[in-house]
Amino acid sequence: MINTNIPGWMKPQELVLLSKLAQAVPENGTILEVGCFLGSSTVALYNAKLPSVQMTVVDNFRGFLDPSVIDRPFYQVGFETGDVDLYLRAKSIAISDGWQQAFKYCVGDEIYNDLDVHPVSSKDFIKDKKYNLTFIDASHYYEDVRNDLKKFASDTDLLIGDDFLSIYPGVSQAVNQFRDKRTLVVFENTKLWALIPTTGYWRDVFKNNNLLFAGSDE
Repeated sequence: MINTNIPGWMKPQELVLLSKLAQAVPENGTILEVGCFLGSSTVALYNAKLPSVQMTVVDNFRGFLDPSVIDRPFYQVGFETGDVDLYLRAKSIAISDGWQQAFKYCVGDEIYNDLDVHPVSSKDFIKDKKYNLTFIDASHYYEDVRNDLKKFASDTDLLIGDDFLSIYPGVSQAVNQFRDKRTLVVFENTKLWALIPTTGYWRDVFKNNNLLFAGSDE
């Protein structure tokens, strides 16, 4: 279900956790991914979901803006997964045709054509529906994360995200301040977090399936 050839900063066990959560999205449900880079998390979510579940991806597809970063060798970028040759091909596509085309190349035409892709920032994305599961992995700045939480939260649906780390204090600060009565889970052996509603479907999913330890590599 996961593709460890696609370059990204999520560990394999974190991609497995995303897969398990995507599996739990109910029939005819909806998934939103905010921030996809080259699509390792996209593929994990997509391959695990039910066929009837619709998936939307929002990303400004600006990729690396700093030439000093994009010119670094693969091993200096800090990826947790990824094939070097695939990254070099994707980077070449990004330089010539943009990061959205690099994303399309990495996830493949079949998956890409089945996604609802919006090449805009999450701030500019027009939300016209609720999403059963929203995965937030875009900006690490407090105001941006806070705005994403406010924009995509509901009383019944699941919010999850990446990079709950001390090096990104804006993420943890925004999540902790926004949690209200929701249960905050930071999954074992991962940097992934979830805000679980107080009642309803997702509360029961976590309670009945021991998802607290879903990211464990034991």
